[in-house]
Amino acid sequence: MEYGELGLGIHCLALKIGMEKNPFVGSSILYMYAKFGVVDAAARVFEGVEGTDVGCWNAMIGGYAQCGCGFEAMKTVSVMHSLGVLMDELTFINALNGCTVIGTLDFGNQIHGLVVSSGAELSTSVTNSLMDMYFKNGAKDPALKLFDAMQHKDVVSWNTAFSWYCQDADAREVAVLFHNFLVTGLKPNSATFSILFRFCGDILRLDLGLQLCTLAFHFGFHGEAHVSSSLINMFSNCGAVEIARLVFDSMPFKNINNWNEMISGYNLSCKMEALQLFRNLRELGLKANECTFSCSLEACFKTANLRVGRQIHGIIIKTGFASHGYTCSSLIKCYIGSGLLDDSLKFLSGIEYLDLASWSAMISGLVHQGLTSEAIKFLNNLKAYGEEPDEFILASILNGCASMASHHLTQSVHSLILKTGFGTNVFVASTVVDAYAKCGDIASAEMAFKQSSKYADVALFNTMIIAYAHHGLVVEAMRIFKWINAANLKPSQATFVSVLSACSNMGLVDMGRALFKSITLDHAMEPSPDNYGNLPCLQILRDWLKVPYLASHNEGGYIRAPSTCRCLDLDEPSGMI
Repeated sequence: MEYGELGLGIHCLALKIGMEKNPFVGSSILYMYAKFGVVDAAARVFEGVEGTDVGCWNAMIGGYAQCGCGFEAMKTVSVMHSLGVLMDELTFINALNGCTVIGTLDFGNQIHGLVVSSGAELSTSVTNSLMDMYFKNGAKDPALKLFDAMQHKDVVSWNTAFSWYCQDADAREVAVLFHNFLVTGLKPNSATFSILFRFCGDILRLDLGLQLCTLAFHFGFHGEAHVSSSLINMFSNCGAVEIARLVFDSMPFKNINNWNEMISGYNLSCKMEALQLFRNLRELGLKANECTFSCSLEACFKTANLRVGRQIHGIIIKTGFASHGYTCSSLIKCYIGSGLLDDSLKFLSGIEYLDLASWSAMISGLVHQGLTSEAIKFLNNLKAYGEEPDEFILASILNGCASMASHHLTQSVHSLILKTGFGTNVFVASTVVDAYAKCGDIASAEMAFKQSSKYADVALFNTMIIAYAHHGLVVEAMRIFKWINAANLKPSQATFVSVLSACSNMGLVDMGRALFKSITLDHAMEPSPDNYGNLPCLQILRDWLKVPYLASHNEGGYIRAPSTCRCLDLDEPSGMI
């Protein structure tokens, strides 16, 4: 008997003997329904419970948050507060999870106020949830203040900090944070290593990852499934897919996530092996999930193996995954990425309901194929169905407008963005700036930038710098660079690539040299290969750093650099290449 059927049977028994309205029994039943994602049934049970105690409220709020119903969770918290029901630590944790689901900082701030007034801020678990809510809503400063003020940090506190430091910090900052963690005497857990291994893979620092491997072995976490998945991810991203396969083969027990990670790793370089691994998985009788199908379809697309792709499509239909959003969008990407627009449309016609991810896959695929006009038709169809585009769809359409250099379409999409409230989204705002710049309207690009710059994201500043650089406005580009420092933002590697490119294109050797020097001295960062590639003059860099050759996994930066250098005799060997 399935667990859901067993739970339903127990509910029927409780109903038969009159125990459903008991707060203790009722909260357990509604928690069960929430766990299975049947929130409507949970809500009906909640309404029928007599004298609901805080446990029932917590179960209902937690159920809503777990099922992604953040607004319902917040509404339940508001009703609970208006009725004067005292909230406990679990109430705050569940409420903060609800805030995180829908990305609302205002309600999160109100919950923070209730936490302070109730004295629950002394609870490490509640503070961890507050930190997580602030981090996931992009409010890094209050999250770090909470972290610094915590008197009793546990490993979850540190893992939360690691998760968000690893998103935009460099290796040195994360290493310092990890050192501070070890100094406290706390022991890392499997989640700590999973976070850090993936970080090493993202920044392509296999050397740091290998040092962490030693620690993972020391603490005995190397055999855990999700740590092994992170190791496979790190080795694959760093180009050591053979070692990733050794890790995979050495695992005594593999779950489907381990298989998915290995297939995804093969997709980076060995696409045929990814398909073979999918066959092995099927031969062993393992059940694939949405991620498995998505990774396998990606391999079919990259190897132009449409025959196998259609076979996988058949398996997807047979196993009932065709209507699942993640799988549906992957099938669309596979077909439209292979230029099979008719197949994509035929597949879409058989789907009863398309989620935003599927619409986004279709629209971005059309834009990628240069069919921006068709993409706009799909955008209009989306709106006709009563759906609103998300930031990814709007960004895709804007990229299409930019590639067409269509100023009129860019203005129309920009108006839609302002109407739908995405004007404050930094990702969308950056795309607006880029689209206007590529249409030749630098004034509108600057206006869009100024409207969004108060939200202070370095990616937006980088886009404006690139826009100025492409229009030969180096003085304006440098003004934006100085603005980054004035706004207390940390320049990224992409920031320096942008300003060095501007200097290189205009032959500003001294300025470029000073900027390159500031990467290490003023910002404590290691120059990336692209930073070296955009230097105004390789000869000056060679004489200055006294480095005849700088080894890197990405030598493309060095290959293209001489073509941008205006003060070298390119017929004379520079000594670096």
